[in-house]
Amino acid sequence: MAKNKLKIIRLLMDNKDRSFSIKQIADTLKMNYKIAYEEAMMLGKLEIIKIKKQGHSNQCTFKYKLTDLTFTTEELKREYFLDNKNF
Repeated sequence: MAKNKLKIIRLLMDNKDRSFSIKQIADTLKMNYKIAYEEAMMLGKLEIIKIKKQGHSNQCTFKYKLTDLTFTTEELKREYFLDNKNF
């Protein structure tokens, strides 16, 4: 589901200075590990995120590639902030 991909992209975009293992992604987003793994691998194939094997884990970072999914993620983030503004 694209919703899970968008959650993963947003997590990595919001934390550009660090990498996450797929387990950390699943735990942070309260997502099933298998779903997080499959979505992360798909994002890796699309070259939206970089996946680097480190020991027994796959470390994921945002790759700064602009695609429809990254634009959609930014649009949803903008809408969230506009809907939840506190003036």
